[in-house]
Amino acid sequence: MGLQSLKTLQLEDIYWIVKFGLPKKKGTIYDLRQQSFENIDPPAFFLSTGRCGTKWFSGLLSKDRSMKVLHSPDPTLALQGKMVYEHVRRGLLPEHKSLIREIYLSGRESYLRYAYKCSRRIIETNNYITFFAPVLR
Repeated sequence: MGLQSLKTLQLEDIYWIVKFGLPKKKGTIYDLRQQSFENIDPPAFFLSTGRCGTKWFSGLLSKDRSMKVLHSPDPTLALQGKMVYEHVRRGLLPEHKSLIREIYLSGRESYLRYAYKCSRRIIETNNYITFFAPVLR
C-alpha cells in the first residue's frame, strides 16, 4: 500500500484493515451477491444456546490466520434472532426465508466483503444467530 493510497483511506477502511488486515484483492458486496458468494470460502457457524464454550472455540480457531472468527460481531442480531424465532415457530414460509436472509446479510455484508478481499474464511460462533439456521445453509 503506497503513500497515495494511504491518503485516500476513509476511517471505515482503517477500521476494517485493523480487523482483517490489508486487502489482497478488490471487491464489492454487489459483486459478491451477483456471484452468490461463490468466490468466498464458505463460512462456518457454531450454533448454540450460549454459555456453552463458543468463546473457547473462538479463541482456538482465531490462531489460524486464514480465518476470521466472529464471536460477538456488531451487530449481534439478538433482537432480529428473536423475530426470526417467532416466524420459525409459526411455520416458515418461503417468502420469509428471503427476508430473513436479507436481515442476516445486512448485518454481515462488510464482514463477508472483507473476508473476500483479505482471503479469509468467516467462522461465526455467535449464539444470537441460531434461529437463522434455515437460511445460513
